[in-house]
Order: sequence, then C-alpha cells, then structure tokens
Amino acid sequence: MTGIRSRAIRRGLMWGAAIVVWACGSATEVDQSGGDSIAAVVVSPSTSTVTIGAQVPLQAINLILVLPVIACIVVIFRSVVGIETFGTFAPVIVSLAFLMTGLTWGVAIFCVIVGLGVVLRSALQWFRIQLVARLAVLIALVSVMMAGLTIAGAYLGVGALLNVSIFPMVIMSNVIENFTTTQVELGTREAIRLTRNTLLVCAACYLTIEWTGLQSIVLSFPEVLIGVVALEIAIGKWRGLRLLEYLRFAELGRPAIAPAPPPSELGR
Repeated sequence: MTGIRSRAIRRGLMWGAAIVVWACGSATEVDQSGGDSIAAVVVSPSTSTVTIGAQVPLQAINLILVLPVIACIVVIFRSVVGIETFGTFAPVIVSLAFLMTGLTWGVAIFCVIVGLGVVLRSALQWFRIQLVARLAVLIALVSVMMAGLTIAGAYLGVGALLNVSIFPMVIMSNVIENFTTTQVELGTREAIRLTRNTLLVCAACYLTIEWTGLQSIVLSFPEVLIGVVALEIAIGKWRGLRLLEYLRFAELGRPAIAPAPPPSELGR
C-alpha cells in the first residue's frame, strides 16, 4: 500500500514539475545518469508537448480525457433534462470541436456546413440513389466544403478556420442526412428545432468545460472518470419523467375547475 502511494505521489510530482517548467517557457530535460533511471521529463514549449518517458502531446491527452466528461454532460441533457438532439455522437464530437475552434466560430462553421450540406442533399434527390451511396457522396461534399473553409481561413488569416478539420466529416454528413430525413418526415420546423437543440447542448458542454476548469481537473486526476462512468450508470437506471416532461404534463396534476353555470340557471 505504501509503495502504491509513493508511486502515485512521484507521478504527480513528475507531472507538476513538467507543467511548471513548460509554463515558464524554457526547454528542460531531466535525466538521472548513473544508476537506474527513474524517469525522464522533457518539456518543449515550442510544440506545447510534455514528455514523460516518451513524447506525449498534452493537448491530445487533454482532448481524449475530456471526451467522456462531454459525453456525460450530453447524457444529462438528454436523459435528465429531456432535450432531443440529433443522436448522441453528434453533440459529443461537435462539442469537442468547439473546444478547438471556440464557441462563436464553431457555431458559424457548423451552420455553414449543415446549411450548404442540406442544399446539396436536396439536390441529390434528383438522382434517386440509395442511402449508402448518398452518404458517401455527402462525405465527399462535406470534405470539399471543409477544405474550402480551411483555404479561406489561410487567405483571410482566421485561425479558427484552420481548425475546421477537427469537425469529423462522417458525423457532419450524418447530421445533414438526419436533418433532411426529419424535414421530409416531420417538417422543416421539427428539423430546425432538433438542430437548435443540438447546438444548444454543444454550447452548454463547451461552456461547462471552459468555465469549470474540468480539463485541468481530468488531466491532473484521471481517476475522476470512474465517477463519471458511475454517474452515467446511475442516470441510465433512471426510469422516471424528465424535467421538461414535468413541465409538459404539469397541467394534468392540477385540479379541474368546474365550469360556471349559465346565467339562465342562476336566477332559478
């Protein structure tokens, strides 16, 4: 037990030393020569990479560890609050993309890709092709749009547009396909409502991660993810009404008011 604690403390000190040295802006290499090598810590501020033993990009580790937290937030909005979205994967991945591009540019890029994609998807109806081939064509069209936005960002000097590639083409193609399918089956208003809800959940995930500092917490204490999984299991066993459903059916719990008798019966 003491050995486990000492290893955990030593690992925490290694992470803390690496981050502090990286923040100071100096390239540092720590190595123990002579005897058994315990650890090597190399910090390269120019590439924003913290290396412990082997080179590990800090930003990549951060995004990987924060992904389950974003998924948990989406589960809370869908299963507890009762907000409907275009599936579960789309809000999670788009929220992760917002962390790279920023909220304002992320929403703008999302709207441009989905808007142009819906127009092109409507044009594909003239060809009467099957679903699999249609999705493949949508992926190609989305990739062309993302490449165009990246080139435009390079010419205009907009750094956020250079991160358009973080938006996964397959997920965006599925969002476009779901929008068009919902528009045909349930109407344009319902499709716009689901798109608005998806953006609302993505914005809420972004603000929750940014304002609460969850990225730093998860990076420093990865064991927090065990609590995240336990919370998701507890939510998954919930069988009651969602919050919006309580508001929706609130009228049913109120006592009915008897209608007033007509004036002709009052004089009798």
